[in-house]
Amino acid sequence: MGIITLNRPNALNALNMEMIRALNHTLPQFRADTSLRALLVEGCMTKRGKPVFCAGGDVKAVYMAGKEAFQRDDSLGDTPLAGIPADFFREEYILNHMIATWPESCPQISIWDGIVMGGGGM
Repeated sequence: MGIITLNRPNALNALNMEMIRALNHTLPQFRADTSLRALLVEGCMTKRGKPVFCAGGDVKAVYMAGKEAFQRDDSLGDTPLAGIPADFFREEYILNHMIATWPESCPQISIWDGIVMGGGGM
């Protein structure tokens, strides 16, 4: 069994760019492993012991990165998804597609306990 544990308890396991890139790297390796019988995805507990699966994409981090990029470079003009935010959404939707097209021969099992939000799939 392949096991993925989302581990950002201070952010309710919200997916940031680092996590998305790690998942986009790891999931194809799991997919290529023909001995894998199932994929388990779980979230770690908060420091207060509260269960949380995932709060979705880290929208606050995306907003702050976009705001910082916009303030740094006024040549961005009215482009709302410049730099890091555009990368974030592109890579997140690559991840969503990978999850949505996961082989039926290897079931995905997610332990949804506590907070579960977002529309991305994890």
